[in-house]
Amino acid sequence: MKDILVREARSADRKELSKIFSELLAHHNEALPEMFRIAGGAPRKKDAINFMLSDTSGALFVAECHGNIIGFIDVIIKEPQDTAITARRRYAEVHGVAVTSRYRRCGAGRLLMEKAEQWALRQKLAHIELHVWDFNKGAIAFYQSLGYSVRSHIMYKPLK
Repeated sequence: MKDILVREARSADRKELSKIFSELLAHHNEALPEMFRIAGGAPRKKDAINFMLSDTSGALFVAECHGNIIGFIDVIIKEPQDTAITARRRYAEVHGVAVTSRYRRCGAGRLLMEKAEQWALRQKLAHIELHVWDFNKGAIAFYQSLGYSVRSHIMYKPLK
């Protein structure tokens, strides 16, 4: 972990972010091909990365090891409005997080999550949320080890 630096992403990071983003999408496509496109084509991937870099409602951080970008975390501020049954709240949402397969289990994910939590505290946000797919058992165990717990379940049934 001592060789890993977490910093704000820069425009010059686009190419490396693109590689990590592709790996993340391939992992999701393998498990849920009906939901996830493999990179969605170069223009869509480029648009997604440009959006993460320019989104002023959040922050994008990268993990770097020996000058190589090995992971990223995209965190945003969410402010849903009051409804008849839910209270208005302001919180952070981890919109995306990924570490290249070669560097998993070396502490990069933990450092990225800590950076997102520190950022959220500086924004005076009360809590942080994230969405994790049920097939991703490794990610679920990782988040639980950081103190995250299940708040809801989204269920589905394919219709034939």
